[in-house]
Amino acid sequence: MSRQTDRERGLACRPLNRTVLSLGICLAFLAAPHLCSGDEHGEHGELFCSDCHTMHYSERGEIPPGSQPGGPFEKLLLTATEDQLCLNCHDGGNPDAPNVENETGYEPAAGRFSWSGLVNEDYRHSLGSSATPPGFTGGSWTEVLTCGSCHEPHGNASYRYLVEDPGGLRTVKVPRSLGPVDDGRSAVQEVTGEPRSARYSTGNIRYRRSSGGPEEHGLAEWCGGCHGEFHGPGGDPKMGGSPRGDTGPGREWVRHPTRDVTMADAVRNLGSGAEPWFMPLASRVPVVSAKEIPGSPADSDNEVFCGSCHRAHGSNFPDLLIGDLAGSPAFGDGARPAETCTQCHFGPLYLQSPHGDTEHGVERVVTRPSSIGECTQCHTLHASLEGEPVSGGPFTYGLYMENTDGLCFDPSSPYGCHKDTPFGYPAQETDRLPEGTEQAGYFEANSGGVRIAGLRNRRRWPGMIAYTDRRTYTLGRFFSPHRNDTDMPIRDEEGRGLCLNCHDPHGTEDAFDMLTAGYRGIGGSEELGPPANYRLCFACHGPEGPVGMDEASRKIADFYDNRIVPDNRGGHQIRLSQKSALSWPGHVRRGDKLPCYDCHNPHGSLGNDGVRPNGFLVSDQRQGWSGLTDTLNDPEQVRAFCFGCHIPADGIPGSQSVEGIVMNTIPDLRGHRSLDRSHCYDCHGRDYSSPNSYNVHHPGPGGPIRGGGSVRETW
Repeated sequence: MSRQTDRERGLACRPLNRTVLSLGICLAFLAAPHLCSGDEHGEHGELFCSDCHTMHYSERGEIPPGSQPGGPFEKLLLTATEDQLCLNCHDGGNPDAPNVENETGYEPAAGRFSWSGLVNEDYRHSLGSSATPPGFTGGSWTEVLTCGSCHEPHGNASYRYLVEDPGGLRTVKVPRSLGPVDDGRSAVQEVTGEPRSARYSTGNIRYRRSSGGPEEHGLAEWCGGCHGEFHGPGGDPKMGGSPRGDTGPGREWVRHPTRDVTMADAVRNLGSGAEPWFMPLASRVPVVSAKEIPGSPADSDNEVFCGSCHRAHGSNFPDLLIGDLAGSPAFGDGARPAETCTQCHFGPLYLQSPHGDTEHGVERVVTRPSSIGECTQCHTLHASLEGEPVSGGPFTYGLYMENTDGLCFDPSSPYGCHKDTPFGYPAQETDRLPEGTEQAGYFEANSGGVRIAGLRNRRRWPGMIAYTDRRTYTLGRFFSPHRNDTDMPIRDEEGRGLCLNCHDPHGTEDAFDMLTAGYRGIGGSEELGPPANYRLCFACHGPEGPVGMDEASRKIADFYDNRIVPDNRGGHQIRLSQKSALSWPGHVRRGDKLPCYDCHNPHGSLGNDGVRPNGFLVSDQRQGWSGLTDTLNDPEQVRAFCFGCHIPADGIPGSQSVEGIVMNTIPDLRGHRSLDRSHCYDCHGRDYSSPNSYNVHHPGPGGPIRGGGSVRETW
């Protein structure tokens, strides 16, 4: 590179001027300490010009100590390349120089150059590479990357000898500041004395905000000299957002913010806030701050910058990402970059979620080494993949595609998405969590009560085809209403319901399905109102449901409410009657109400036969549950639905079970035999006109139903 001669400082650090200097003058300068400006290279007098340069590349017929054979070399260097010259001291062999080839010793915040040659390029800034930096905005790139591309080898007054014009665009000034005094500029090295390790330890560096003036730039602005497309203020079209953060539609981030946006409560940013950044973390990624870290959520000035996510020299992870386990006091000791992301976004919920599972989690792209479960499977940080812009992007929140349900089942991706119907669908009674587990009875593929991880074991998902089915049946109802009804609370630009209505892809407190509210095992025996275990469904299928929803659908929660229907039948209530069952598992109590998932699949239907889908989101679980599209009026369909669980009077006792309840044959009354043709609801109700009328969610006691009441109780 030619950069060095443009930045040389001080006569002693320049190559020999043949027209002016005599040999004696040169030797005098080479012997004198402190003539190179800057801090470490000249501060204590241990670095001489002759430590890097040689006048004649020979002394008493021998090459100088520390030099490579094969010289002399250009610029009177002791080595063939500038990079090798730097590594003469910075390779761990010099106790006074930080080792840039590993992350031990001085714990350099910049990380390490772990590999030699042009391999594993995305793990480091690649010395010797002529590739255009990702996000470079200066046109044609003609440089070869060397240490001198970023650091002034002869020293200067800048932090870490950083060059004044990275990228050669003449638009970025160097961030200046060394020493323990906080001058409000970009970086402060708080300890400057001995031992050397204290000066260079990660915890000793304090990053400061840029003043915004023409001569002051923070480290993020400095990095933008080469990666300008990835840096800018909030509201810049290439960044998205606003100076006040992500303030709503049209103001979402498209790239991760790197300046001017704090973590204070007053600044809205998806996934950041009082938790987890302000939790008592044992270690934290670097941030820009003139005050305390993390400070108070009310007035924190902490800002994320490039160094919050990346290590300048390199790391163990692609894209030079930092991995830091927040629960450990040591910095950079994480096993994965997602641990760093969760310091600001969503906390440990994501790491513990099915998506964050390092063995079975999200895997849109196969990488080696594996990055299963990493945030980078969906987010690109800078709206580029391997340095190239994302096709059609940038998209909100740095996603690799538009923020729709396509993220969940992208048909163009061969890996890790929810396109297919998984092995074992539909779930069976054997897939329920057994007695002794916290959510006994819940549909979950398990082995002895231990969840079987992995996408192929999510046996209640009917696949993308069923969920996206746009077909309709009776009265224009959709087979998949949660996807297609326009009254869904959260919709995409085409008005279709999103998975976000029920799921949070970053994890929730829910033990299994990343659900945003309770949807768990059987319950309700001790609750006056609708069971909390089913509140996910009742949030919509209750009095506060979405405007425009079918009124009958908004009454479902009422039928589960003992205050509205105090007759011990609401919610298809379990009565522990031997007229209905032979035995009950211990987790089922008198008064429990049948969970929604025992009859419905919120994702849609293929039909038990895989050919004829069911309406009303009737699940595919049970024999006979195929093509059920009119379970209000068609007697044959109604009987098929009811006999999916109940055993006809002329059937075999114990041949079916629900929730571990071994079913008995129903009483031998009119309509209860398998070959009868009467309508079950003629006796048990199909009225949804009032909050306490009789229907399948609040079955009548038997006998002819007139006006929502019953004449007599038969069983």
